[in-house]
Amino acid sequence: MSAATAGALRRWRAAIGDAHVVTDATALAAAETTTYRTAQRILALLRPADVAQVSACVRIASATGVPVYPVSTGRNWGYGSRVPPRDGCAVLDLSRLDRILDYDEELCCVTVQPGVTQERLHRFLREQGGRLWMDGTGSTPHAGPLGNTMERGFGLTAYGDHVGRACAYEVVLADGEILHTGYRGWPGSRSARVDRWSPGPQLDGLFTQSNFGVVTAITIPLMPAPELTQTAMFDIAGDAQLATAIDAMRALQLDGTVRSAPWFGNHYRVIGVVMRFPWHRTAPPLRPELAAAIAAENGLAPWTGYAALYGSAAQVAASRRRLLAAMRGTVRRIEVFDDTTLAAAPISARRNVQVAIHRAYTGGLLNAAQRAYWRKRDPAPADADPDRDRVGFIFVNTSLPFRGDDVVRAQRVAAEVILDHGFEPSFSCHSIRERVLQGLSTFAWDRDVPGDDERALAAHDEVARRFISNGWYPFRLGLHSLHLRDHAEPVQRRTVAAIKAALDPAGILAPGRYA
Repeated sequence: MSAATAGALRRWRAAIGDAHVVTDATALAAAETTTYRTAQRILALLRPADVAQVSACVRIASATGVPVYPVSTGRNWGYGSRVPPRDGCAVLDLSRLDRILDYDEELCCVTVQPGVTQERLHRFLREQGGRLWMDGTGSTPHAGPLGNTMERGFGLTAYGDHVGRACAYEVVLADGEILHTGYRGWPGSRSARVDRWSPGPQLDGLFTQSNFGVVTAITIPLMPAPELTQTAMFDIAGDAQLATAIDAMRALQLDGTVRSAPWFGNHYRVIGVVMRFPWHRTAPPLRPELAAAIAAENGLAPWTGYAALYGSAAQVAASRRRLLAAMRGTVRRIEVFDDTTLAAAPISARRNVQVAIHRAYTGGLLNAAQRAYWRKRDPAPADADPDRDRVGFIFVNTSLPFRGDDVVRAQRVAAEVILDHGFEPSFSCHSIRERVLQGLSTFAWDRDVPGDDERALAAHDEVARRFISNGWYPFRLGLHSLHLRDHAEPVQRRTVAAIKAALDPAGILAPGRYA
């Protein structure tokens, strides 16, 4: 151990308490584990209790040159979890900063710290009467909304664009100073929680998908629960119908008929919600013909689409008429349901999928982490932890124009490569802005199967390479995909590097992460 490292550990222990500077080998090994092969080694886990202690930890890192890697709840599954891009970092675990700092029911917003989980916030809002909804993610209830926002994650309701709506960041800079963005940085501003557009440059974006500072609080807008929510499910026969349906949905988004985030997924993606790999019928990979047959046996189509309609009963009825008029003749079947119709429907795999998606569209929580256990022989535990359980799971994501042709071509590329490497090509796309779709190719494996880690990373790189060759670049980078940032123009990379050098001259905040 170097003198700098020993000095940093000694000073961190003095700043936050010996019990919260963890160097136990078992704990470090767990933090060094994600859902695919990694080799990085961690010095320690730092667990500060408040913003002052975060600032102290960062100041010590700057003084000693020993870098820190901030995480919120550490459940960035499929993107790298808690693992830093480089050796020699101390993980700055912010999960003890778990306070809901402020709640305003009239202005419909809440201010949270990094350790506040989706489950905690959801429970809090129900305790307030359930009049306001949070927009959940497709991850685990134990993930945090702040961390998801920093990675520009998304949900499905009308408030699905998380980073586009959050404001009033509290940020610990590399020198330990505390920055407040927007009107939160203007003392006494009564607009701090609701308006990010204070005079001058808009700073919030600098701290998302970056290593420019440690974000310790944000304000999140909450969606007022509408009088009625109805969810539409579209059965789509194949690629030609998919392209037409996506083009029709784009028009409904642009004219405001559909305010939720529409979702489209292939049969691999949907059957992964209701079952695990059918070992009794085949060996991996599950070929498209059998996957389609299994989907049909469960009342599911080759492609499925969803969108939710919000408003008064009259507003939803009007939106439903426009939606049905636009989509009839485009898709094979349309089914519209709500809480009442779902309660009366007989139990089936199709209904289970409908219940899950309707829950997400109505401010509820999903536990999608369990689908990562697709190829594990043992059932997923109630406390699913893919890192701990040696589950293989990875994302290849891409930003697509909201055009059916782009989606069809992109999913064909992904399916061909992923199947060739021996995995099942789950593909879905979501719209959180009216002119762009976020495409997600995912595949799962059992990390105890020799060679699958290597094949998975090779599949990721080949899909990403072919996406980029078609002009479809990623919208989010994981530990396995940070090298893709090199495709940005040199002047953009130099500008980002200049900002990093100005804000973190010693390079002690998450070195190698995005910038």
